[in-house]
Amino acid sequence: MKYKLFYILLIALAWVGCNDEDALTPTLESEPVIQFPQGDHDYDARIGDWYTRCGFYILYKYTPRELYFNMGQSWMEMTTDTLSRTEKYKIDEEAFVDGDNVFIYTETVSGNYLLGEHETDAGFRYMAKIEGDYVVIDEEYVENKGRESSFKMDMPDEAYVGKQVAWLEEMFLNLYQDSVLRANLPLKLMLGKSLYKYSRGASEKLSFYSVSNIFALSHGDSSIDNMTMEEKRVGKEDLHKWFLIEKLYDKIVAVVKSSEFFHVTDYEEAVAWGASNKFYSLGVVGYDKYNIGWNFPVETAKNNDLKGYIAMVIDYSSDELNAVPNDGRYNRYDCTGVLDPLKDVNGLVKKKYEILLKELKKMGIDLQKIGNLYH
Repeated sequence: MKYKLFYILLIALAWVGCNDEDALTPTLESEPVIQFPQGDHDYDARIGDWYTRCGFYILYKYTPRELYFNMGQSWMEMTTDTLSRTEKYKIDEEAFVDGDNVFIYTETVSGNYLLGEHETDAGFRYMAKIEGDYVVIDEEYVENKGRESSFKMDMPDEAYVGKQVAWLEEMFLNLYQDSVLRANLPLKLMLGKSLYKYSRGASEKLSFYSVSNIFALSHGDSSIDNMTMEEKRVGKEDLHKWFLIEKLYDKIVAVVKSSEFFHVTDYEEAVAWGASNKFYSLGVVGYDKYNIGWNFPVETAKNNDLKGYIAMVIDYSSDELNAVPNDGRYNRYDCTGVLDPLKDVNGLVKKKYEILLKELKKMGIDLQKIGNLYH
């Protein structure tokens, strides 16, 4: 009996030991409670309607933790330090003086200054003065810090949030069925202003940014009243490429695989040496960063081909794609006239284009309607 109990206990301990790696450790930090609605403005009712229909929050008030804490894995905030420096430039060699205007030109620096103490459009102070044969400039500058792909965004001015929500609806939300948004959007869409992404030691100003579960949209200030059509178009393109080529791509490729899309092109020929000269005749657009190169694995070529088609339609209106081109040469950066017979000599590009639009409409997505916006 003692031996039986011993073996039973030994087996039980072994079973527990084998399952230690599957044990769940509960977090001791509770998730912040979202206060919703966040105000009583007219636009709060529209924000609430999106939550009721699609299950996501549009937030214009939030803590840094809610904005920058990425799936409990990393802190994604870009930080900045305002520093100062003093530089000297030799007059008539590196500095050229015309009255109060100073023009600096070296191999690494170029810029315009005014003699005296001033402030740049970005709010940085500087002092420019002449000392002997030199122009001396004391100036403030910003040093950005953070992990790669970190970002920074300020909370919006509430007076402009209504216009920001309207822009988000016009360029994005209204172009998808509620079921698509409910199934694929992050829980929280953050509205803000002055959005910057950090990459390779520099910052880039953006209208939209997303990394993992974070969704950030800028222009929650007076800048939304001054956006050009080009700025709106670029914001639209960035947002839809993220949604369709990153978030939904696995679902899209599963649907497209059941069609003829991947059977139109001979991908073995498309990855052969020198094939780019006949991409259009093979039904390949190789658009922008979704190019197909020599000796690519066929599956990589197929995925880049599909992503290139999606990106192309997002970026170009129907009129642009069907325009008469200047010539029939392949151009990975310009798809104007790619559906015209001068470029699409075998009609294969148009065939795949029509297949893609048809398959995406099955998912409730009118891709060309997205492409036509802001053109």
